[in-house]
Amino acid sequence: MGKTNKKAYILQCEYCGKKYKSLGTKNRKYCSHDCYIRDRLWREEDAVKNVKMILKREKPKYIQKWLKNLLLSKV
Repeated sequence: MGKTNKKAYILQCEYCGKKYKSLGTKNRKYCSHDCYIRDRLWREEDAVKNVKMILKREKPKYIQKWLKNLLLSKV
């Protein structure tokens, strides 16, 4: 068994915000394939779910990156 000399990076997932460890690369954006798919392939059900939570004054667990940018922009 060979020893790996990959540097470990602590990163934050762009979709769920969870911190995770990446070995060998600091350019990863997502902690998992599921977060990647959910962020890239947004679904209408996700928006409906988030709107319902916001209307109840609850914080949505996950918000897509493009939606975060839209809501936080100064336009």
